[in-house]
Amino acid sequence: MAESVVALASGATEAQIQSALDNLADGGRLVLPANETIAISRGLVMNVQDRSITLDLNGSTLQQAGDVQLLYVRGGYGSAQSASLGKDAANHFTVSTTGSTGAKVGDWVKLYSDSVLPHDQGAVTRLGQAMEVIGVEGNKLVLKGDLVDAELYLDNIRVSKFLSGSPTIENGTIRGDQSHPDWVQNLVQLRATVDAEIDGITVRDGNSMG
Repeated sequence: MAESVVALASGATEAQIQSALDNLADGGRLVLPANETIAISRGLVMNVQDRSITLDLNGSTLQQAGDVQLLYVRGGYGSAQSASLGKDAANHFTVSTTGSTGAKVGDWVKLYSDSVLPHDQGAVTRLGQAMEVIGVEGNKLVLKGDLVDAELYLDNIRVSKFLSGSPTIENGTIRGDQSHPDWVQNLVQLRATVDAEIDGITVRDGNSMG
């Protein structure tokens, strides 16, 4: 299927970019006007829960104009299933559930627990890790790779399937404004996404860690 391309005209506003993102079809590409600076005061949301789309900044700069995330890229999760951990004969980690996660081979799932990540400098961070499904045996998933700190997953273990296409962001700058030291939002956040690709993007001048 040919890629669907939507190109915005010079002077495009944040609202026009958001509308175009919201209406972009699966496999589509949104191209911003070339080499412009676009003020972002509310924050752009790129929802990839059920589609794979591309945002091409085309040499332009998204300029922070308020204490907001400039770009929030999000997928989603299927319903959580209570889970128990195990190993198969080949020493792969497995997770068994009472109900189906809907995951198939090649999908990704999030395995998580109410148990706390150790040594996190006073923060209360719950254990969790994304893992790829390499086998399905009824309601048991066979997972690729190691589960870090597996022995610490003790309390209320759950698993959810990632609901996400593959987002791509490319060719431009995402810039904060350090003249406002009280603006502390992360400039970019990717959440619950699979196979995200960021190419030729400079993120600069933020006041936070992101």
